[in-house]
Amino acid sequence: MLQVEGMDERGIPDQGDACVRRDRTLPLRGPFRPCYDEGSDKMKKEDVYKKLTDAVVSGDEKLSTATAHDAISMELDAYECIQQGLNKGMQIVSDLYEQRKVFVPQILRSARAMNMAVEILKPHLEVDSKSSGTVVLGVVEGDIHDIGKNLVKLLCEAAGYTVVDLGKSVTKDAFVASIKESSPQVVGMSSLMTTSMVGMPDVIAAVREVDGNIKIIIGGGAVSQSYADTIGADGYADDAAKAVKLIGKLVGA
Repeated sequence: MLQVEGMDERGIPDQGDACVRRDRTLPLRGPFRPCYDEGSDKMKKEDVYKKLTDAVVSGDEKLSTATAHDAISMELDAYECIQQGLNKGMQIVSDLYEQRKVFVPQILRSARAMNMAVEILKPHLEVDSKSSGTVVLGVVEGDIHDIGKNLVKLLCEAAGYTVVDLGKSVTKDAFVASIKESSPQVVGMSSLMTTSMVGMPDVIAAVREVDGNIKIIIGGGAVSQSYADTIGADGYADDAAKAVKLIGKLVGA
């Protein structure tokens, strides 16, 4: 049953905007904003997060954009939508790639679906106005897969970090030049390919020569915590949200 709240008996808004309370089986139509109680609101948020996850996994651009618009109209937290929805979807895709159940074309479709939703959500992110530090990010030389790196960048910026994005297939010299110019607290490298991850130790050695205090983290489908330990990185994260938490821990934020 539809029940209009905030309106008098004449159908005129009483105080503030009118809203419509509805059960989850009824479509909402008309110029009213949805009004949910705490229990149904929680369920709706979970539904939105799951739809965003499913859209990324399936590479469904229409579903991802429509659900992102739904999230905005429901005034959901954009950061949580990215972290709990889109990020989880990319993690699933990454796991499937490692298991050789999906391949690069599917990853690219998932990336497009994610990026289209991100563009809708990005203007609604609450960005910390005070910089938490500087982070240099790049995909190592020989690898052009920057999906995860782009998501780390987005979440880092939302968390208040100044991000220097070097892009993809970044050479060791480019990392060094950026470090000398921007004096970051953290350098993040990613690799989706085993053929390019072998260049990470050389980058780490070059960074240490410039500034031994810089923290270095790695990520991407080709690497692991064990590999990070082996090459002397300061940390490893298997998804964007964990990368931001790790950066905060390393810089003492």
